[in-house]
This record gives sequence, structure tokens and C-alpha cells, in this order.
Amino acid sequence: MSDAREQLLTTIEDAVAATLDRHLPGLVEDLAERVAERLAEDPPPSPEPELVDAEQVARRFGVSRDYVYEHAGDLGAVRLGDGPRARLRFDLATVAERLSAPPLRVEAPHARPRRQGRAVDLLPVARRPSP
Repeated sequence: MSDAREQLLTTIEDAVAATLDRHLPGLVEDLAERVAERLAEDPPPSPEPELVDAEQVARRFGVSRDYVYEHAGDLGAVRLGDGPRARLRFDLATVAERLSAPPLRVEAPHARPRRQGRAVDLLPVARRPSP
């Protein structure tokens, strides 16, 4: 390579380095601000819940598998399919939340008051003769 060409390349490299030194910190800050603005506009989607089967729920929470199936609706079960034997899956966070919630109190129905009507005579019961 000729000396003139070598000197030109060195001059260009020095100019680029000086420009980068002068502008790079501002460019990095501008880029960081733009990324922060984009993230604020479109927050990342929340992760999909990991669904597990009744056996895993039973093991995790120390209950029987039968208990999990009997309380599937209360525990937030998700049916996979439409058939009569559709698989059930559970989100562990939902199960934990539902198990830690206080149980709903169901009031026993009040006894109905007896009717205050006319007394009715009962028919006599005939005894059958013993054989």
C-alpha cells in the first residue's frame, strides 16, 4: 500500500474514533430511552400458567388424588377437550390461592314453620291378625 493511502486510512480511522468517542455515550442513552419507552407501551406478556395433572396437585399440596378430582371446580380445573373423559389440568398458583382462601360459609336452610291449619282426624289403623 502506498504511503498516501496508508495516511488516508489512518486519518479516516482517527476521525471515526473521535466521532464515536464524542457521540457514542449520547447514542447509547438515546437507545436506552427508546427501549424503556417501548417496554412501557407494550409490557411483555405474562407467562402462560404451567398446567399440571391431578397427581401432581395431590403431591404438591399433600392431599389425595380423589380430593383433587372431587374439588376440581373449586381448584380452578381446566378441561382439555369436550368429551365425558376430558383430561383435567390445574394451574398450581390458582390451586394454592384457592386452598389458602377461607372456605365459603353456607348457611343451613331455616326450618319452615309448621302450618297452622285445622286439625285432621287420622284414620284408624287396623291390626292384622297374627297367623
